[in-house]
Amino acid sequence: MRASIRPGAEQFADVAATVVAGIAGLPVIAHNAKFDLAFLRAELTAAGWDAPWVASYCTLEASYAYLPQMDRRRLVDCCWATGVTLDNAHSALGDARATAGLVRAYIATNGGPDAVLLEAQATAQATAWPSGPSRTPDTVTERQARSSVRSAPLRITPGRPATPPLLAQVSAMSLLEVIEEGAPVGTTAYLEQLFEALEDGDISEDESVALQELCAAYELSPADIAAAHEAFLLALAHRAVDDGHVSHAERRELKSIASLLSVADARVSEGGRRLASDGAEKSISTRLSGGTDHRRDDAARSRTPFNRRTSPNGASQSVRSPNAEC
Repeated sequence: MRASIRPGAEQFADVAATVVAGIAGLPVIAHNAKFDLAFLRAELTAAGWDAPWVASYCTLEASYAYLPQMDRRRLVDCCWATGVTLDNAHSALGDARATAGLVRAYIATNGGPDAVLLEAQATAQATAWPSGPSRTPDTVTERQARSSVRSAPLRITPGRPATPPLLAQVSAMSLLEVIEEGAPVGTTAYLEQLFEALEDGDISEDESVALQELCAAYELSPADIAAAHEAFLLALAHRAVDDGHVSHAERRELKSIASLLSVADARVSEGGRRLASDGAEKSISTRLSGGTDHRRDDAARSRTPFNRRTSPNGASQSVRSPNAEC
């Protein structure tokens, strides 16, 4: 795919046979593969193809084995940690080349393909693809009618001219912070996408649809999403009270994000009171200990020793030593 391609210039149904010929017999490798494959299956179905199960290898899921100490697991984070070049991030070709480099780094670390990749290769080779579509492709009207019945899980807000101070913390937040606040472990891929969507303080229509597709791909229930949203908000609120004070602007931001994520005001107020109490206790503990928060230090010391580098977002982060075992 090229950036020069414009909507309407070429329909997926026109190139579906070429796509199928390219992936038949091979596993699809992607970062957050379930997310990408959900779109591929939807497009093949709309193009009239009866697509079989598509074997895949997910570099995001594999990162838990190869990069266990990473706080964030976006493609840019994993590429940075392994020294893989990522040019033209979020472009189809740029991300595809970076993902190929990332899987090569995994293979080099492992001394060859790991068991998951070998299984995906075997499954792909044994999968039979149809020789062509079995029905007429959907019309534009039919596709629009099908998409219009979806209930968007998030309310879409107007874009903001500048990123508010609290939302600027989103890029520095880690998945662990949100998991510790009660997000189901199975929602990590969804949360990664939510992090990226909220970094500019807005969730566009395309981002909302992408999040919805991710829910379907990972079979996340409304309860899972509600818990993930509330945990995300609490983790962000924790950052607001880190300085022992929550400003009026930060309170407005928290309420705005809560509304965007459909978290009830009562839950925001309850969480705010608890976090404010925790923040006051932490502030007293820090002052009594001579300015050191021993709880954070103890947690840091308990981690496996890593080299320190500056991450893509400017924060200091742990990086696995090249000689460390997976």
